[in-house]
Amino acid sequence: MEELDAKTKQPYLIQVRDHQPFAFAGLWERWRDRAHDVVLETATIITTEPNELCAPIHNRMPAILRRDDYAAWLGEKPAEPAELLAMLKPYPAAEMEAIPIGRRIGNVKFDDPSLIEPVAVAESEAA
Repeated sequence: MEELDAKTKQPYLIQVRDHQPFAFAGLWERWRDRAHDVVLETATIITTEPNELCAPIHNRMPAILRRDDYAAWLGEKPAEPAELLAMLKPYPAAEMEAIPIGRRIGNVKFDDPSLIEPVAVAESEAA
């Protein structure tokens, strides 16, 4: 999010231009927490350097997978480790958009579709 002042940041709706669902590269693992004697399933989203669209907003971004790569990433078709690593790069900025949205998105009291409606950002706030 872009800083508006020391305490306020501008939130954005970041999406692919075709508005279709997309997938982040992630990892999950099932493991035993010996200290508490429980089996846990944990997950993480892999991040990469930001593309030109996201760089002014944040210093990293999730690694977004191309649809053609889903099967290989999920292990549904064979892939060499080098092929999988090559998928962990910034998604093309030209295929994405970042839309300023209201700051209510950061408040758990609100949960409705209006949270992702575009808002105007004053030019002094956009820099």
